[in-house]
Amino acid sequence: MQLASDTLVDATDSTSGDSTAPSGVPASGQCTAQQRWTALAQVAPRVESYLNAHPDVAAEIDHLRTLPVDQRRAEAAEWVAAHPQYQAQVEQLRTRLAHYRATCSVG
Repeated sequence: MQLASDTLVDATDSTSGDSTAPSGVPASGQCTAQQRWTALAQVAPRVESYLNAHPDVAAEIDHLRTLPVDQRRAEAAEWVAAHPQYQAQVEQLRTRLAHYRATCSVG
C-alpha cells in the first residue's frame, strides 16, 4: 500500500487499461501503454475534483513542486502526519493507478 506522503510526491510527478479483473487490476501480461494511460485518465478527473474541493491539499502539492526533489518526500511525510484525515481520501482516489503500478511493477 502506498503511503499518502508518496501519493503527494507522486502528484508532483506523473505515471499509469482495459481491466479484466473486477478490482480494476490489469490482468498479468496486460501492462501496455494504453492501459497505463487509461488508468491515468480514470484517476485524473477524480483527483481534479478532489483538489478543487480541497484547496489546502492542492496548495501543499503546489508547494511540494517548488522544493528540490530530494526534499519532497520528507516534507510530504510531515504534512501527512499533521493532516491524517486526507491520507485515506487521497489513497482511495488513486487506487486504480496504485493497482496498475503494483501489477505492472511500475514505480
